[in-house]
Amino acid sequence: MTELEAIQHRAKVQQLEFLLIGGLAVIEHGFPRVTTDIDLLVRKRDQGTWKGLARDLGYQPIREADNFHQYERPEITTWPLDLMLVNDITYDRLAEVSLPAHVMGASVQMVSLKHLIALKLHVLKQGKLDRFLDDFIDVVELVKANRLDLQTEQFRALFIRYGTADLYDKVRSVLDAE
Repeated sequence: MTELEAIQHRAKVQQLEFLLIGGLAVIEHGFPRVTTDIDLLVRKRDQGTWKGLARDLGYQPIREADNFHQYERPEITTWPLDLMLVNDITYDRLAEVSLPAHVMGASVQMVSLKHLIALKLHVLKQGKLDRFLDDFIDVVELVKANRLDLQTEQFRALFIRYGTADLYDKVRSVLDAE
């Protein structure tokens, strides 16, 4: 059983919902790239239950911020687990238009392409240098792989709401140069 299958099984038993985000969702949305962790979007109110689930699967917390938790399994070669914690309104909005996916042997729901890009833009807006290049490349490659027209008002508005006008201009510049 893969890590994602084990997580899915335990979550189902405990009646926990999650949406696949991060690198695995990027791959499912058409940009085949390397990833080494499992990123899930979960309800913030369930964080204690998720912490217990992770512990039961042998994961230990390595970082616990207000809206983001990271877990690893010491001495076991497995995929780390990252949880993005959101309020119920945000979770419900993303879940409503989520898509089915079959990943690592598990049948899961993943965020829509629009919401995946919005999540990436949100991280880019924070200006974290250790994440910037990976997330920027993800956005550019998702736009290319899905033949999105960034000149539409819908996508410009997405960039402005979750990212910045500067990010919009940079992504367009990269795409126009190709």
